[in-house]
Amino acid sequence: MKIDLPPLICDYLCHRALVDRHPAYLHLDRQGTVLAAGGDLANYRVEPLQTGAPVSTVFDFMEGLLPLEDDACHLECLQPQAGACIDAHIIPESGGYWLLLLDTSEEEQRRQAMQQKANELALLREAQARRLSGGNAHTAHGERLALPFEAAGERKDLAVLAVGLRGAAAAASTAAPAVYLEQLFLLRRRLAAHFQARAGVLYRQTGDLLMVFFGLLTAATAKEEQALKALMPILQDDWGAAPEKQLGAGTRLRPALGLASGPAIVGLDQTPGAAGLQAVGAPLQAADLLQQRAQPGELLIDQTIFEKAGALQDRFDALPADSVPGTGRVYTYRKKTLT
Repeated sequence: MKIDLPPLICDYLCHRALVDRHPAYLHLDRQGTVLAAGGDLANYRVEPLQTGAPVSTVFDFMEGLLPLEDDACHLECLQPQAGACIDAHIIPESGGYWLLLLDTSEEEQRRQAMQQKANELALLREAQARRLSGGNAHTAHGERLALPFEAAGERKDLAVLAVGLRGAAAAASTAAPAVYLEQLFLLRRRLAAHFQARAGVLYRQTGDLLMVFFGLLTAATAKEEQALKALMPILQDDWGAAPEKQLGAGTRLRPALGLASGPAIVGLDQTPGAAGLQAVGAPLQAADLLQQRAQPGELLIDQTIFEKAGALQDRFDALPADSVPGTGRVYTYRKKTLT
C-alpha cells in the first residue's frame, strides 16, 4: 500500500524511525558481491570494508541467501557480533540488492527485560497456585497469602477442568499395586505441574481424578482461553506415562478431559486437618460429567467454553443434543491430522 505524504512528513517519519538505529547499507550485485557501502558501518564492526568482496565474508547470515526471488526479505534480531543485535532488510532491485542494517540492541534489551518480568510473574503465579492447591493460605515465610477470593466464601466465575485417567480400572485389576500406583502418581504429578505453571489451581487430586480451576489467579487472558491454551499440549502430545512405565498391553493411563465454565462458590475451610480450598457449583458438576463421557485423549467442553474459544472454535464439533445430560450443548475437540 502506497501512502502519499508531503516530503516534510516523510523526512520527519524517516528520522524518527531511524534515530538511534545506526542505519548502514551495502549495495550488492546478483551474486552478493559488495559494490558499495555507507552509513554507520562502524557500529557493526565491519570497517574497513572492501568492495568486490562477497557479502557472506562480512555477514555470515547472508551465506546461501542470494539470489532471492523478487520479494524483499526481513531478518530479525540477528547477532553477528557479540553485543550487537541487527535487523537486516534485503531489498531486490534490477541487477542486484540493497542490504539495509538497523541496530535493534535497545529493543532486544527491552524485550529481554519484559520476558524476564513475564517469567517472574509466571513463577509467582505458579507458586501461588501451588499454595492454594495445597490449601495453604500462607507464604513460605509464614506471611498470610493475599487470597484472590474471600476466605469465608465468595462467588467466582471459573473455568473448571476435570481430568479422568482412563485405563485405571484395567490396570488396577491386572498390574502389581506398586507399579500401578507409581504410574498413576507420575501422571498426576506431571498434569498438576503443567496446569499450575499456567495459572491453574489444583482443586482436587484423588484416585484417578484431578480437578483444576482457571480464573482464580490474575492472568492476561480470559479464564476460558487460559484453560484451552493449557490443554493444547496435552491434546496434541497424547499425554500418558513414559513407555518404560507402561503397565502392559491395554492398561496405559490416558487423560479424558471435561471443561465447563460458570459461577461457583469458593472459600477456605480452615478447620485443622481439613482440605483447605473448597468449592461448590454447577461448573464443577458439569466438568465432572463431561470427563466421565469423554474417551481417552478426548476433550469435551460446554457451550460457554465454546463461545469463548475464539480462533479454536473451528477445532470443535458439536455433539448431538443431550449427549451428556445435565450439561447443555457439548462440543468435542478434533485433533489436527497430517494430510
